Amino acid sequence: MGNVVDISLNGESLKRWNEWVLALKKQEWLLSWAINVNRAIKYIAIPIWMAARIIGIPLTFIDMISLRLITIPFRAILVQTQNFVIRTSIIWERMPMTRPALIIIYPIVFVIYSTLASLIPYEPDVRNTKYLLAELWPLSSRRIGWIEKRGNDEPVSE
Repeated sequence: MGNVVDISLNGESLKRWNEWVLALKKQEWLLSWAINVNRAIKYIAIPIWMAARIIGIPLTFIDMISLRLITIPFRAILVQTQNFVIRTSIIWERMPMTRPALIIIYPIVFVIYSTLASLIPYEPDVRNTKYLLAELWPLSSRRIGWIEKRGNDEPVSE
């Protein structure tokens, strides 16, 4: 699938991100609500992810035998869904009037995206990055921008 950007944060970067998000929740209309809905959907979707991971085990073997031809349609859908996650997070930021509709639509996308990420054979780092991207919505695109500007692994200063 190419190079994967690590969107996890560590140390001082994670601390500053959390502080920034906390301040942003006070300023941005419906952000706290969207984050809470996303978190609730994540916990509701866990049994679906687990089932997909179990189904994904034989799919991994079939995929290896078929030279990765079996999962091409799944991967194509996953890429489009990932693009949707990022685009809707950009729309969230730039078009506040769409936020109520996005809060209604995104949970469905989240379940589909995270289930496909569970189903398709990947390295654990790639899968975790895809989960994190979905979990960060509606801040997914801003997290990518944050890492591009500041990096993701600054030591905690004491």
